[in-house]
Amino acid sequence: MIPSFEDVLKLLKLPTTYLVALALASAFLLLANGSVLAFLGLGEMMDSIRPYVGIALLTTCSVLVVLSLKSLFHGLISAVRTIRGFVRLHALTAREQDILQLFVLDKSRTNFFEPTDADAQNLEYLHVLHKASPYIHQVMGIAYGIRGWAWRYLHWFPKLLGPSRIDK
Repeated sequence: MIPSFEDVLKLLKLPTTYLVALALASAFLLLANGSVLAFLGLGEMMDSIRPYVGIALLTTCSVLVVLSLKSLFHGLISAVRTIRGFVRLHALTAREQDILQLFVLDKSRTNFFEPTDADAQNLEYLHVLHKASPYIHQVMGIAYGIRGWAWRYLHWFPKLLGPSRIDK
């Protein structure tokens, strides 16, 4: 019985651990010698299903390579964004210092800013802040949260926020 296209697509949506298991099992079936296959009761059947096992091996290995590259790519992008954020924290404007001081002084990971606050939006663009909610409160504004790496870095180096409020 030849699997349908929908069945193949369902296989591709499997979690990575299952894909690894399928790749290992199909590689074993393709590389095992005849006596091992005969012991498992697959000796005669392997001749007829060998092309399908090969296709399964190629497909699962290809999907695993793509998932690995995707994970690596996202990790690299995240690292680059974090490094850019560290560099940017050393060149904050006075208004950006005031915004980040609110987080540090209030010991809060979330604060509200006006929807038109360009400096808060710029810090979000630089991945120092993130929108904590997709909704805008009519009175309080947009909820922004500070990213974990920025929170820790500003607590390690509070001088980056300027002397105005930190020393008081």
